[in-house]
Amino acid sequence: MPFSSFALPFFHPRRWDMALWLVLLPVLAWMQSHPGSLLLTYGELRAGLALSEPWRLLTFALLHPEWMVATANAAGLVVGMTMAARCIGPGLAWLGIFGSALLPGLWLGFGLEGSERMVGASTLLYGCLGMALVSWLRMRHELTYAERRDLMVGFATWLLVAFALSVPLLLQSPVRGVHAVGFLWGALLVAISRRHWAVQQEVTETGFPVPAVRQDRAAS
Repeated sequence: MPFSSFALPFFHPRRWDMALWLVLLPVLAWMQSHPGSLLLTYGELRAGLALSEPWRLLTFALLHPEWMVATANAAGLVVGMTMAARCIGPGLAWLGIFGSALLPGLWLGFGLEGSERMVGASTLLYGCLGMALVSWLRMRHELTYAERRDLMVGFATWLLVAFALSVPLLLQSPVRGVHAVGFLWGALLVAISRRHWAVQQEVTETGFPVPAVRQDRAAS
């Protein structure tokens, strides 16, 4: 499989459901920046509300006060989620997104104190980075870099991964433990899941897997 098809949802087989994140997160960030917006009021994670208002364990990961950061998170999220879908299937990739919000949300929900609040899609991003890394490790021998497009996408993808993983350490982020929860969840999910593609397959010259041809045992 060409690396560009492995990492991006715009190439065959297309995953437009995952590409929608590129629109959803920036639009939500733009909406919450408007005066009088109630998105933060009802969506952010607050101390002591994890049990009484459990939807906040998921909605907090969809919000961010800066639309540029939300767009960057969405880009990394889409790449990681697409890689996971190519490796273990779209259903488990969506499960990875769900867990990347819920598990860090539980971690934060019972750790916030007083007037502390939390929003941000970085937990989703790091969950997808974990899925992306293990997906690449499992499929690396099946990926091709025959075209310049594949080399450019590959370089940009791993540059993005390295930058995202280094930011919490360089900035000494107080929530880097939450990032680790999301990353480990995504990596573990892909590691223990079955491959999406059939086990017995032949690979064409373009790198796309095709069903293996059954040989007729009867004498012709």
